[in-house]
Amino acid sequence: MDVTFSSATSSTPTLHIPEDTEMGEKKGAVDVSGSLTMKSLQIQLDPSSSSFVFIHASHAHVTLSSCVVSGQSASNNEESRIESLCQWTSGIFQLIEADTTMHGVVMKQLSQGAIFVQNGSLHIESSEFDDNAPLNIDSYPSARRNLFCTDEANVTIKSLSCGDGSSEKRPHFWMNFDDCTLTSEVVPENHTHFVPTLSEESTSEWISDSKTHRISIVGTMLIPCGLSLEVFEQKKDGTEGKRHRVALSAENGVILTETSIVIPILQSTLSEVLDASADLHCRLVYGQEQRTSTSFRLAPPSGGFPFWIIIVVVVCVACVAAAVAVLIVCYVRAHQKKERLSSYKEMSQELDKNDDLDESALTDQQLDLISETQPQQIIAEPDNDQDKPHMITDLTTQDPLTL
Repeated sequence: MDVTFSSATSSTPTLHIPEDTEMGEKKGAVDVSGSLTMKSLQIQLDPSSSSFVFIHASHAHVTLSSCVVSGQSASNNEESRIESLCQWTSGIFQLIEADTTMHGVVMKQLSQGAIFVQNGSLHIESSEFDDNAPLNIDSYPSARRNLFCTDEANVTIKSLSCGDGSSEKRPHFWMNFDDCTLTSEVVPENHTHFVPTLSEESTSEWISDSKTHRISIVGTMLIPCGLSLEVFEQKKDGTEGKRHRVALSAENGVILTETSIVIPILQSTLSEVLDASADLHCRLVYGQEQRTSTSFRLAPPSGGFPFWIIIVVVVCVACVAAAVAVLIVCYVRAHQKKERLSSYKEMSQELDKNDDLDESALTDQQLDLISETQPQQIIAEPDNDQDKPHMITDLTTQDPLTL
């Protein structure tokens, strides 16, 4: 059966689907197995539950052009679980093995999800997703349900706007691709879900028991969908060493919100796989093994320093102590020598004043001082006769010496 909804006038009519619509045996308010064309319509949906389906197309050809599809928040709490952020199978448009084309379609406030594609193909020439947020998850106000793709479906996107009414091309489109193919120049494949960022305010510290790290991450789009913490060794030459991945789950004592994550990690856990004395850094891993461009340093243990640092400090202290000891010895010897020279000068002056002073009058201490202070001097007496032995005189003893 072929079904066509279109406007014959210049104004855009509103197709209202009330909340008490009887589904009966149908899978959607509109079931299509042939072809469906909708042009220039404004469709207001008032679903009674999050499982409501507007169009269910199976093995069909669907064309939507210049349509606005609006919903409103349902009153139930079926989708209040955190897990529903990452996986959902609902959608106002259920396209099963269908060939669908959308041009100029606006989908907004569809908390159930906008599009669910299973197998088949979807061609988005130009569309806008606006505030298709899941219900009752206040901790993640940026979460959306725009498109879920699975079972080898092919999705082609030429022009797209995601940003709650803004034409800004944000790096997160909240499209969950599970075993299907995306072809697009405006949506990078690794940015279909979300792109977290880290702030410079992200830090780590040791808690009181000195055995646990408390890592505090501050940023944006910190959504726990395939998100994990990676601790890695940062080498001095800029390369990376070993890595350790930490799952972010409330079951592990992790506190999660969209703008902050607090993660406790035992030091023993890191020591099993990483070098505890290395310079450790942290970052986030998301999507298809994508990593945040920024990272921050993991605080070293507060209970002590790495062993090599202790050795360096001990060696430095020993060297300083040895240098100080040498300086003290040199100072003492220099001071003693200075005192001896001073005493020798005084005694020399006294001897000069008393030329007739007999050497026997000098004390042994004074003689020793003269011997130590005045070095032995040898004077050669010239002699023209080389055959004769040369006579020299020892000035300290005044005794002649024969060479």
